[in-house]
Amino acid sequence: MDTLIKYDETNREYHSKKEYISSSFVKGWNTATPYHVMNGNKELSPSIADLGSAVHAMWEGKNRKQVVIGKHKTRAGKAWAEDYAKAQENDQILLPEGEYQKALRMTAALWKNPEIRKLGRNKNRVCEASIYCKHERTGLLLKARPDQFTTDNGVVLDIKTTISADPQRFQRQFFDLGYGIQAAFYRLVCEQQGIECKYFAFGCVEKTEPFATNLFIVSQDLMDRYTKVVERTLDQIKLAQETNDYSTGWPNFTMIHTPEWMKQDDEWS
Repeated sequence: MDTLIKYDETNREYHSKKEYISSSFVKGWNTATPYHVMNGNKELSPSIADLGSAVHAMWEGKNRKQVVIGKHKTRAGKAWAEDYAKAQENDQILLPEGEYQKALRMTAALWKNPEIRKLGRNKNRVCEASIYCKHERTGLLLKARPDQFTTDNGVVLDIKTTISADPQRFQRQFFDLGYGIQAAFYRLVCEQQGIECKYFAFGCVEKTEPFATNLFIVSQDLMDRYTKVVERTLDQIKLAQETNDYSTGWPNFTMIHTPEWMKQDDEWS
């Protein structure tokens, strides 16, 4: 690939490049097993995935017209399926009326957050650029598509539609779902192509009323820790490619012993 940063590539074109390793692949390697990530993790339902994609497109502005409102009240029926398939062929996000209005309200909530709005109004922001590189140490092909990065202050932003934007609850989700791996992976790819990443931020909006929002910034210490995880994972992927071993890594069998909480019942027997 001659151009390593593509500013006008569609989301479909980006995802079609299967020879490149993405942050989702690296996250799956850690949050599940190599076997799971190679054979397909559980995918989001179309309604959940489409809502998230619509909010992203509306937030970014230039892709707003990609989101189209359907003439259908629900996703049921043959007519919906046909229109949905046509929209996908045209790289559009088709939503029923209710879901479309919900995406609008969620996007509006993001813009009402002063800190998130400040990032969104940055004149030096770049949205949905596809970034490709060859990892210097392992030679693996990597790719990333940040929702937004800024060329003046080095902030990379990822928009998240989430169950809860509460600081404590989102932090649990951050660790459980491998968001730190995503942040470190994006920084690695960005900086290898000369894009500064001083800070990685998550702009979050809840999926239900009243669509509360919050901004989370990953500390440098945590980014450095997750960078080690990413580098270690890339080594594992490289080895797996060389040995063609994508097993779960689980033992052949596991003996289940009486847990401590069950032993407490012995006192009453």
